[in-house]
Amino acid sequence: MESPSKPGRLRDHGYAALGSDGTGSNILLTSPDGATWTPTTAIQSPYFVAAGPGGLVVVDQGSSGDTIWTSPDGTQWHDAGRPSGVSSIQSIAGTTAGLVATGQVNPTTFGVVFSTDGVSWSPVAFKDNASWDYLGVSAGDGRFFVTGGSSRTGVGGLWWSDDGRIWTRSSWAGFVVGALPTIEIAGSGLLAWTSPAIGDPAVDMEVSRDGGKTWLEDPGFGPLGSLGTCPDHMSCQSDGYIASNGSIFLAVNDAGKAWTSSDGVAWEQIQWDPPQWGASTTRYTFIVLPRGVMLGSQGTELYYGSAKNEP
Repeated sequence: MESPSKPGRLRDHGYAALGSDGTGSNILLTSPDGATWTPTTAIQSPYFVAAGPGGLVVVDQGSSGDTIWTSPDGTQWHDAGRPSGVSSIQSIAGTTAGLVATGQVNPTTFGVVFSTDGVSWSPVAFKDNASWDYLGVSAGDGRFFVTGGSSRTGVGGLWWSDDGRIWTRSSWAGFVVGALPTIEIAGSGLLAWTSPAIGDPAVDMEVSRDGGKTWLEDPGFGPLGSLGTCPDHMSCQSDGYIASNGSIFLAVNDAGKAWTSSDGVAWEQIQWDPPQWGASTTRYTFIVLPRGVMLGSQGTELYYGSAKNEP
């Protein structure tokens, strides 16, 4: 089983995340503490999961189209049927204010929609997205973020919203054609981590200290440094990876060094003794959890441990 994707927090009931069963099929995992994970068998093809005001919302992308499943606690599940107002969901995020998704609103429009229950969706007035071929939403610390761009023009942007309905464009300029931007959040900072695929080194990184309203590029990728001469974004990449658990950032490089940060600017090196899988510089995926770090290698093994500060 592969390491699950970054888990979402379900208030008072633990965590939920998507993983793989090793055959290419997705499975939904829930956990009360981040250490013990249980697969959910009721949902056949879970593709997205988010925690909203009423609990968990899962998008099941089966052969007949999207189906919404809901749960107040990650244990009892309800098949809520097809969503209305959006025909195909391509990303989803939730806060206590509601749920935001991107997807196919109608046969000719790809846009942003809002919901309080994950079943009934309404379009959100959102500038400059009609011609974009990438549009994704994430959330953290009670705020939504939408990133988007066009591979035709090479232009993209990032918007933020506290309620999922009114959106403001930020100063972020990290859109890279062919790369995927994700938002990592810690206690007093945000990172925009742009990589060719989830779990890959970054080709662009920007840092925000005001909740995502303004951003500054970090060409050194925090403490990691860069590989390559960097004549353009796709010619260089970070020498490692950065992830977060909502409270701290964890940066790890292939030489076996690691650092933590609460704001994405000041970094402290920590003791880091990851398991080895044969080679001295084996790359792995990792997820930062409140109680430690989960590591996965080539979809075959999971390790769960803690990252401790050096004395």
